[in-house]
Amino acid sequence: LRALDANVRVVLTSGYNEQEAINRFVQGDLAGFVQKPFSADGLAQVVRSALSGPSKTPTGLLSGSGT
Repeated sequence: LRALDANVRVVLTSGYNEQEAINRFVQGDLAGFVQKPFSADGLAQVVRSALSGPSKTPTGLLSGSGT
């Protein structure tokens, strides 16, 4: 995706905690993170924030609620 658009916004979802998921799966910046299990509202909030925020967020990721 980054080859197609260097400013693509990526939201990662995983059953791992945020730090472990980043260490295992991500090479680059994330716009957000949602830990499984998550609610539709939590996912929607993170996606909205990712789309309206800066294109890349190296730290302080937006996290969705798992409830």
